[in-house]
Amino acid sequence: MMSEKDVQLAKGEVNGGTQLKKTINPVILWGLASGLIIGWAWIVLIQDWFALAGHSIIISHILVALLVIPIGIAYSELMTMLPYTGGPIQYVAAAYNWNVGYWIGWIMLALYFNIVTVEIFSISKFLKYLWFPDMSMTEMQIVGIAVAILFFFLMSKSIDVGALMSFWIFILLLFVGGGWFILAGSTGSWTIQNFEPFFPKGVGGMLIGAGLMVGMYAGFDAIPQLAEEANFPRRKFPLIIIASIVTSLIFYVITILAIGGLASSTEIASTDMATSVFAARYYGDAGRYFVMLGGLCALVSTLIGTWIGGTRLLYAMGRARILPEVFSSLNKNGSPRLANVAALIYSIVFLLFAADIWVLYIVLAFGVGFVYMVVSSSVVVLRVKHPEWNRPYRMPGGMFMGVLATIASVLIFVFSLNGIPVMSYVIIAGLFIVGLVVWLYMNRLKKKYPEKYALSPVVPPTLRE
Repeated sequence: MMSEKDVQLAKGEVNGGTQLKKTINPVILWGLASGLIIGWAWIVLIQDWFALAGHSIIISHILVALLVIPIGIAYSELMTMLPYTGGPIQYVAAAYNWNVGYWIGWIMLALYFNIVTVEIFSISKFLKYLWFPDMSMTEMQIVGIAVAILFFFLMSKSIDVGALMSFWIFILLLFVGGGWFILAGSTGSWTIQNFEPFFPKGVGGMLIGAGLMVGMYAGFDAIPQLAEEANFPRRKFPLIIIASIVTSLIFYVITILAIGGLASSTEIASTDMATSVFAARYYGDAGRYFVMLGGLCALVSTLIGTWIGGTRLLYAMGRARILPEVFSSLNKNGSPRLANVAALIYSIVFLLFAADIWVLYIVLAFGVGFVYMVVSSSVVVLRVKHPEWNRPYRMPGGMFMGVLATIASVLIFVFSLNGIPVMSYVIIAGLFIVGLVVWLYMNRLKKKYPEKYALSPVVPPTLRE
């Protein structure tokens, strides 16, 4: 049983109350998570996919999705057992301790805010590609800062605004993706012969492709960040997690099939912005604008999802007192106040000073693999430590599924180590140093103000009474 103080800390009822509003339904959450996963890589990076593995990149995607699904199932058990904002930091704190929870949270914050920065910069690249080919880097950064400020004000509204906007943008994205698949097949030039050879780089190329596709399925882990803002029973969370992964896989496969039948892997790999180029080749500017509309939808959907997920995580870390409690404050709309400011500042700093903004994206796969590995192992540890805890959803296969998820996450982490450039390691080291300084500062505060910065144990809701 928990003390009254622990209950208050766990629920965020100290210092005036910091409770989030329950306003998100399961369909909206599915769209939010799926849109966050997909992104616009199918527009801007698809030629790189074909350069890695040719048409066998389809197998790379299927392989990664099959590895991610057991991890999603593990998340489902943890999420329904511990349905709190901050998700993974709560799970690993319960399984290990709050120090591990802090570091998982720090890594996830970097991942979310890196994606936010990359998506913001990508909107500048989108504008440059379509209408302003002479736009300089400085001008792209200025546009990016303007976009960041715009989204700061949007995300400061009630979560209903951002979540509903993201959902309908995602529906439009599905329409464009399906439409492009039909249009490509209707050109008269689509042929299965272009899929030969299917493994131009061999099985090794396909496996390397799988390693770099890990980041393409990051996003379902944002669902736990919204656990306290969902207005439906916990038992539905597993279905939403699995549905978002499968939806993303289907979307990727149909877009690869669409362009894959129009040309050889060599031609696709040598064509920058290949999806847009091939759409324009057969349908003129109308085709190009059609698929780029999908790209814009993917950008905005991912940006909204990662901004919401990142700010909720920062809010949860402040509420748990593993970061300064000021981050747990909410504005009048029920959105994290200073967490939104932090997201804005982070994106502006990296827009201005990052030597290569795309290096931030490569950091994603590394971080995702590590987080999945620690969180998946937590489900096994908690099964051993607390078999008596109430689990509204129990993994099929029990402990075997937990071990399978852990093995899958280790494989994903190993895959993610392929091809990381030196600059990515520099960014990882820099984030670690900053994280260490913050961790030492928080430990000092805990010693100086033990009551104020007490860390409450993580237990299921039934034990908080």
